[in-house]
Amino acid sequence: MQVVVDNSVRERQPRAPDPLRPGLDVSVLTLASDAVAPDIHLSVRGGAGPVRLYLYVDGDLRESLTSSSERFRVALEGLGAGRHAVTARAIDATGRWGGASIVIGIPSSSEPSSVEP
Repeated sequence: MQVVVDNSVRERQPRAPDPLRPGLDVSVLTLASDAVAPDIHLSVRGGAGPVRLYLYVDGDLRESLTSSSERFRVALEGLGAGRHAVTARAIDATGRWGGASIVIGIPSSSEPSSVEP
């Protein structure tokens, strides 16, 4: 592409690509328990607040939160027995994003408890 400046012709230099920005560090965990409504602990590091967090269970959006905190705790109530995929996705104020997933198991009411008195 040519650019005309002060009646002289100059070749326009191609613009250098923007450097890649690293994504957010998102972690999802749950403590081992036999709870029917497990607590999911989430953390988002490396971003500029506020952070928008989306929590999916088995592919369906379950929670959407906005906070300037780096740590979140969500109780997952109403899950049926079996294994469930839990995915957290976060995006910060500058557009950086990240995500993480885990699989949790909910015992059926007929399964014996692994916690001893």
